[in-house]
Amino acid sequence: AEEISTAGYLAFSAAFHSRAHKHADDLNFVWYDRGIEILVDSGRFGYGKLLAADHPLRSQGYYYESPERQYIEGTMAHNTLMMDGQNQSRRGRKPFGSGLLEAKQNGDKFDLAGRASHDDYIHRRRIIFRPGAELQVLDSIFSQGEKNREAIIWFNLDGQFELISSDTII
Repeated sequence: AEEISTAGYLAFSAAFHSRAHKHADDLNFVWYDRGIEILVDSGRFGYGKLLAADHPLRSQGYYYESPERQYIEGTMAHNTLMMDGQNQSRRGRKPFGSGLLEAKQNGDKFDLAGRASHDDYIHRRRIIFRPGAELQVLDSIFSQGEKNREAIIWFNLDGQFELISSDTII
C-alpha cells in the first residue's frame, strides 16, 4: 500500500445519466498528487431559495437564486470546456449515459478518454496520468458550424497555490 503523502488520485467524470443535480461539467476531472490537491471541483454550497418558476435563468437549468450556487453549477467551476462563453447545456439535452471511450493502464501510466455531445459540437478529452510524474490533458472539439468558435478550458487550482511573477523564462 502506498503512503497517502506520495499517492496520486485522478477522478474523471464522463457520464450524464440524469438531469437531477446535474452541473455543467461534462468531462470534468479532479487531481490529487503527492499529498496535495491540485485541480479541484467547485466544492459544496447550500441550495438556498428557489428562483421564481418564470425566471429566465430557469431555461439554463438553474433552480436556485444564490449567485454562488449558480457559479458552482456552471462550467467555469469545473475542470472542463466552455464553448463561446456559454455554460454547457443541461436542459433539453438527453442524458447519454457513459461517455467513457477508453480506460487503460500500462504500468504506472493511466490513459483515459471520454466523449460528450453537445447541441452543436462534440468534445473529446484524453487524459494521460502518471502519478507523481505527469498529467496530460488533450482536448478535441468538433463543430460543423461555419463560424469561428471560442473554446476555453477551465482549470481550478486549489487555493493553497500562489502565483509567483518572474522575469526569468524557465
